[in-house]
Amino acid sequence: MIGSFIYHEGRAYRVYKAKLPARVRNDEAGRLVTGAIYVCDQCGAGHEQDEPERCHACGAPMSGIHPIRNVLRIDNVETKPAERITANDEDRQRRGFEIQTVFAWPRREGQIDTISAVARDSDGEIIRLDYASGARISRLNKGLRRRRQKSVLGFGIDPATGRWVGGEIDKEGNQDPDQPTKQRIVPIVQDNKNAALIRPEGDPLSETSMATLQYALTRGLEVVFQLEEGETLTEPVPGRDRPSAILVFEAAEGGAGVLGRLTSEPGTLSRVARAALELMHYRDVDKAIDASDPSLLVPDPDADCVKGCYRCLLSYYNQPDQEFIDRTDPTVFQILLRLGRSTVVSTHGSDSNGARSPWIDAFNKWSLPTPHGEVTRH
Repeated sequence: MIGSFIYHEGRAYRVYKAKLPARVRNDEAGRLVTGAIYVCDQCGAGHEQDEPERCHACGAPMSGIHPIRNVLRIDNVETKPAERITANDEDRQRRGFEIQTVFAWPRREGQIDTISAVARDSDGEIIRLDYASGARISRLNKGLRRRRQKSVLGFGIDPATGRWVGGEIDKEGNQDPDQPTKQRIVPIVQDNKNAALIRPEGDPLSETSMATLQYALTRGLEVVFQLEEGETLTEPVPGRDRPSAILVFEAAEGGAGVLGRLTSEPGTLSRVARAALELMHYRDVDKAIDASDPSLLVPDPDADCVKGCYRCLLSYYNQPDQEFIDRTDPTVFQILLRLGRSTVVSTHGSDSNGARSPWIDAFNKWSLPTPHGEVTRH
């Protein structure tokens, strides 16, 4: 993205322009043709069509949601060698960009193609899971985190050359005539990945609890399936400031093929939760899970870890969230202990006796959300 550095073979390269295909230009006005994305404020699903009536992923009403406008897909960029990196460059990179990740479930044969399940224990439902292969994962760059006006999104770009340009653009789109012609856009990159949406049941979790649970499950997945860091990534959705769910997607090329097992195998999520607790420097995990008593978890006296370390929940990939990670969070303890003794059951739009309701068939036929919020293909 604008001003970012790419390190290759021991050298640093600075991104200075985007490669823009001819199809994104408006021949008459000379401006770039941009779009808009409506993001569900309940689950973070993205919708690129006109304002939808309901979210395709969770069924929540979408009326009154303000879209992210001036969105332009960037597929390729050009760089130039950076002879030196100043202290200002390093500070800007450290502060970083405001990135929002959204998803869209795939449609096949005119229907949303997902597998839905729920993790239950003797006390009831713990989390709901939705999985899809080939989900569209989109990452929008809203601008620098330290920008003065948070309501102003995106960056200036010269539509003729694709060069990123600085300076202010006023609300009417006017600019200094001595400056290069520019237009404000919100860059987006998109790819298709295997993805799962994890929605905790009950009261909303705090930012600390959600961040801790997010990376506990991430690290648990890595341990159980022997994955390298970065093969599976997680994001809080709709955003870091108001998380209500966790989006998990397989970032490695071709996918690791593990997320589908969370919904298809009854005991896999339980193994992930147990591995997470052990990784968080606790002993007697099985005893605590069987008794459903967090007080039975025995801290490892040799851990030398307060709220998180790079041997448990911290990693290169979660640096922006590390201030919220707390391995001693009691809410996360309770969720992981319940998940440790849980069983994952496929919902598939069945009633309490496992029989499919004719109403569910009708909802799916017309691609409408079910009473539980799913729109699934069977």
